[in-house]
Amino acid sequence: MQVLATRAACLRFIVTAPARLIIACALANLLLGAAPAHAQAWPSKPIRIVVPTSPGGITDVVTRLFAPALSAHLGQPIVIENRPGGDNVIGTHYVARTPPDGYTLLAVFDNFPINQLLRHDVPYDARRDFAPISLLITGAQVLIVPANSPTRDLAAFLTTMRTRGSEGNYATAGVGSSSHLGAELLKLESGIAPVAIHMKGGAPAMGELVAGRVDMMMISLGGIASVQINAGRVLPLAFASPKRHPDYPQVPVLAERFPGFATGAWMGLVAPAGTPSAVVQRVYAAVEAASKDPEVRNRLAAQQFDIVGSTPEAFGHWIVAEHDKWERVIRLQHISAE
Repeated sequence: MQVLATRAACLRFIVTAPARLIIACALANLLLGAAPAHAQAWPSKPIRIVVPTSPGGITDVVTRLFAPALSAHLGQPIVIENRPGGDNVIGTHYVARTPPDGYTLLAVFDNFPINQLLRHDVPYDARRDFAPISLLITGAQVLIVPANSPTRDLAAFLTTMRTRGSEGNYATAGVGSSSHLGAELLKLESGIAPVAIHMKGGAPAMGELVAGRVDMMMISLGGIASVQINAGRVLPLAFASPKRHPDYPQVPVLAERFPGFATGAWMGLVAPAGTPSAVVQRVYAAVEAASKDPEVRNRLAAQQFDIVGSTPEAFGHWIVAEHDKWERVIRLQHISAE
């Protein structure tokens, strides 16, 4: 009613008012007409999720798997945008600088809080510059050896590796990868001292192991690892998860020998810091709904991933805990990507 009265008053003035009053009334009408647009509820347009890796990687695949269910719950299209480069720093920094309006989100994975520990030129802080939304999935990590390894169980393997010292070696998917840091954590806890052989990705690292040119590897079970285990080309000695894997109940967990030992792959969703809490909660609610979608659950289970769908608060604690755990390993093992 107040808007209508204001407009009516302006119309009465137009007949006799000077030009400047006519212009003022025109501007007032424009502003009053625009007011409802600013009051539109979030989301009122498509939502973009930036993936800081190339298309086809596990982070990209999982994000695209969740996207349709998120879109259905939020009522807007979800647009996936790949921004790879700089060990995922380019895409991550891009999102850190976007407006915190909920329309640009970031898919993150286990190296998210680690990059700033390995490099001094990372222009963001994973704990400070982002608003956690949810830990989407986790994946078990497994210690594997070549199928023709002379050691067939964890105890014998550790004894042999301690004897060999730095003559032993292990394959990684690259400096700072979960396969690298997982093995370095094992070295700290067990007293073994194999030397890292860094490869450009998990596939070539697995190739070195299958060929018997390296002694061991720590790798996420999903993807190529489970395929090679089931084909008998590599032998699993222990999982790095809190409890035994249901598909491999005969394989022990490292925590049985080294209490608290846990490492593995994970992926989550964050927004720029300052994103309104109500928006974060809306996205979390969409994640929670997507996590119950049968197609999402079945496809992730087929790739050996567990759905988590944690709360924003729980994911925030997770990021800090991951940062602190790997800060200790990186410091004690003198690891750097520079």
